[in-house]
Parts: sequence; structure tokens; C-alpha cells
Amino acid sequence: MTDHNLTACLGKQAEDKITGIRGTITMLAQYVAGTPRVMLEAAAQDGSLREIWLDIDRVRINDEQDIEAEIKGKGLTAARITPNMIDAEIVGEEYHVFPGSSLTICCLTLKNGFTVTGESACASPGNFDAEIGRKIAWGNAREKIWPLMGFRLRDQLSA
Repeated sequence: MTDHNLTACLGKQAEDKITGIRGTITMLAQYVAGTPRVMLEAAAQDGSLREIWLDIDRVRINDEQDIEAEIKGKGLTAARITPNMIDAEIVGEEYHVFPGSSLTICCLTLKNGFTVTGESACASPGNFDAEIGRKIAWGNAREKIWPLMGFRLRDQLSA
């Protein structure tokens, strides 16, 4: 993977191929023994956030565009939710960073007025960057829309 491709990974949802831990890529590292590393920010079972450094080849990145292309390439045409449908549902966004912390909250407002939230925080305050925090919090909030819209679609299909 090139440096350019690594930069494109920032803020994307990813999964550790070995442990199955899922989270958001929040930072890139210098090459260690020839292998680039990424930091995966993931929620622990107690709800706290943890940061895990992983070799890039140990990470599976959820790239919606690749998945969309694969679905279309296989000719799958049944009713489904698409990334564009998720994005079209969002009509507003607000952010809050709690004073003295790196905790960033994003609140997305959907067409029907319902709201979803996402969060981002750094274990090391020295790593805090407001723009990256907003990007990650927005992505985490957006991920919560998928099951809501899936539920809506399933209701429509079963009617």
C-alpha cells in the first residue's frame, strides 16, 4: 500500500483480521521494519475508547465504494440500502468538544428529525486534532444510520 493510499485510510472503519476488533483508523505511523502501521480507535467492552497499533496488512478496511462495486458487479439487484441513501438521509450536523478533553461528539440530524451521535477521543491528548476528531465522530455517527435504515427497509419489504 502506498503512502497516498494510507492517507486515504484515515477516518475509515476497519477491523483487525485476527481479533475481530472493529474501530476507526485515527493515525498512521512511520514504517516499522518495512511495514506501515495504523492506529485503530475502538470501543472497549466497558464503553471506553482504546487505541491499538496494528500492521496495515493485519487490518481489513471497510471501503463502501469497493463493496458497492462488488454488489453491482455480481448483479445483485434486490432492495437494499446504499451509501448514497445514508448520506441523503443526513440534513444537519453539530459538533461539541468538551473543554479540557479530546472528546468530540457529533450529532447528525436525519430527514425525519431523529438524531444519531458519534464520538471520538484520544488516549494521548497530544494526538488531539479537532478536524480529525470531527471526521471520526461524524463517521461513527453515520455508521449508526445503517441499522436504522435497514430496519425501515425490512418493515417496507414485509408489508
